[in-house]
Amino acid sequence: MPASGPYPPELLRTARLVLRPFSIADAPALAELIAAERPRLLRNFPRTVGAIQDEATAGVYITLRETDWHLRTAFQYGLWLPGRSSRSQQCVGYISLRDMHWTPFDVPKAELGYWLAATHEGQGLMREALPVVLQAVFGAVGLEKLFARVLPENVRSSQLLLHLGFRRSGVLRREFRCGDDGTIHDIDYYDLLREEWHARSAETA
Repeated sequence: MPASGPYPPELLRTARLVLRPFSIADAPALAELIAAERPRLLRNFPRTVGAIQDEATAGVYITLRETDWHLRTAFQYGLWLPGRSSRSQQCVGYISLRDMHWTPFDVPKAELGYWLAATHEGQGLMREALPVVLQAVFGAVGLEKLFARVLPENVRSSQLLLHLGFRRSGVLRREFRCGDDGTIHDIDYYDLLREEWHARSAETA
């Protein structure tokens, strides 16, 4: 059972983005985004792509993520370009924190995952969004550690993690099966400790 404790804010903002959990009303937008990005996402996010096939399954996916949030087993933010109303916001990706460890025998940690629509890559949006999420989970939630698993070929993601202060700690051998061709690959492991994040934040404040 997950431990009781603090939650991250349900609404975060950056200069260009609104970050908030998906609600059931977002099912059409999420289904449309996944459909547009499916061929590109399949390699790195096979579970998400497999789970969301249409608007109905997007609704199921969102309901499960709402339960995760309530139980503190995972937190997920949709990334939205602001509009005049919530209905006019445009979803361009998400940031997720999953596989939370909360028992008294665990180090409080989570796996970080993220992706951005191809049409919005190269604009610095993820570099803008991730720090506010990291600040929330290392601050309000009190995680001790975040880690990320990245295919070696994904140079852009690796560079982003290093920019945020993550360290490449090793290689997990034969760890990941790609969704596009079913091949099994070694994967690079990156991690970031809470004290490292706070020290870095103090230096750049």
